Parts: sequence; C-alpha cells; structure tokens
Amino acid sequence: MKEINSHNSNLISLAPFDITRWEGRVTLIKLIRTFCKNKKNIFTLCQRPIVADSFDVLEISEDNTIIYADKKYGDLIFHTSTNNLYSKELDTLVECWKNFEHISIIITDLKLKGKHDKSAEENPISLLRMDWEKLAFYNFAFVFFKAVEQDVVWIGKRNSMTFPDLKPFKEYMPKLG
Repeated sequence: MKEINSHNSNLISLAPFDITRWEGRVTLIKLIRTFCKNKKNIFTLCQRPIVADSFDVLEISEDNTIIYADKKYGDLIFHTSTNNLYSKELDTLVECWKNFEHISIIITDLKLKGKHDKSAEENPISLLRMDWEKLAFYNFAFVFFKAVEQDVVWIGKRNSMTFPDLKPFKEYMPKLG
C-alpha cells in the first residue's frame, strides 16, 4: 500500500491497491470499518461482473437485504446494516469489489435514494447510473468507488461532511512487499 491522496475537499484515493492480495483485502475492510463509525447503513451497488459466475460466488448472508438483482445485465444492489457488520458481511463487500467492474459502497445514516427522493426499490436503475457525487449528495454519504483504474480506491463525500480521522488507519496499513 502506498498512501492516501487528497484530490480536493470531497475526494480522496488510495493507490496502488490490489484486492487480490491479503493486504488489499485487509486494507479495504479497515477502511470500511473506519468510515462506518456513527453510520447505520451500507448500500452496495454492483455492475458488470468481471467473471460470468460472479453472482453465484457471492454469499450474501440473510443479514443483508437484496434490493435489486438482475443477472442478465449484471446489476446488484444490496443493503447491510452496520449493526451486522461481521467478517462474513465484510468478506461479501470485498468479493463484490473484486468481482465487479463498477462498484459503489455507500455509507450513510439514511435510506438509499436518488433523484426526486425516489427510493432504491422504486427506481434501482437510476441509482446504478448515478456518479459518486450525486450518490453522496442525495444520501449524505461517503461513497467508495472504482473508476477506470482498477488499482485505486476512490472515496467521495458530500460537501457538508467531514472525512474521518485517517491517521490511525495510516498507522495500521499493512506493509508487505
């Protein structure tokens, strides 16, 4: 792991990041735990599986709620409560990060919504098509996402929010080869 870079007041990144290695998995889990403090919900939006059977390898536990799933187009939205954030749920988030080209992990206190206050259940497709800035704005959320570079974790937030203190995280980051 290298370092956390600040791009502007609402966007940071971590690179290089390799989810296929142990330290990449541990780093993503630690980042998610850091951002989940004092938040209630995690919504995961996945699109475009990297491998055809990506849906089948995911073990989404009964503590998660699938909001939308379309195997034909490779779209998936599910909810996890931060009260139920155990290793199985965190492993599912890591597997989603690894197995989908496009993923957004939205950490918020609110129910997931999009334009015109439409809930995820009412209009899941519009949520899958939103960029991180709109997701953060409508949901008062932190948004972890992948962009073109697969080895970068991007984290955005709404302008009125503050990033958590990342100093303890930086001290913790595994440093292997």
